[in-house]
Amino acid sequence: MSAEGNARKLTAEELESVLELRQIYFFEISSRRWGSNPGSAEVAPEADEHNLQVMNKLEKERLSVRARMEIKTTQAQIIVDVAAIFSLEEGGLFLSAEEDGPDEPSESDVFLEEETLKQFMEEVGVPALFPFIRESVHSAARRIGVKAPIIGLLKPGGVTLKANALKHDLDSLS
Repeated sequence: MSAEGNARKLTAEELESVLELRQIYFFEISSRRWGSNPGSAEVAPEADEHNLQVMNKLEKERLSVRARMEIKTTQAQIIVDVAAIFSLEEGGLFLSAEEDGPDEPSESDVFLEEETLKQFMEEVGVPALFPFIRESVHSAARRIGVKAPIIGLLKPGGVTLKANALKHDLDSLS
């Protein structure tokens, strides 16, 4: 484990106050009607289904929170994959349990416990992405002429991530 020395350990609320949302980055927005691929044996579901996968990538100067929502309606499949990029003004971000933290951290470096990162993703990261997901799902459905599924409001406490959400690593973000 790296030496944490003078570095700060922050709560999720404190982390929210030092990180700035810098960019929203889309990986995929797609929609297609069932049966649109000739010769395909795919079958539309009998009822609407949705799956939300949340990932993160913690780099020295930024935290990326990524959400991929896949919706299957009786008419179509819609996928939205989007990330929110948060960064510090100065210093680095490190997980307390990581081996690759700085040997001599500065006072501006921030060390996070996994629970703090999880709480930030639940309370800030995913809620920041939800309006972009909702609009993209609606737009993608309308473009192919199917009824747009309604994605409800994300209420406080409405996201609970499982521990494996913290284990994912994102592709490189530009």
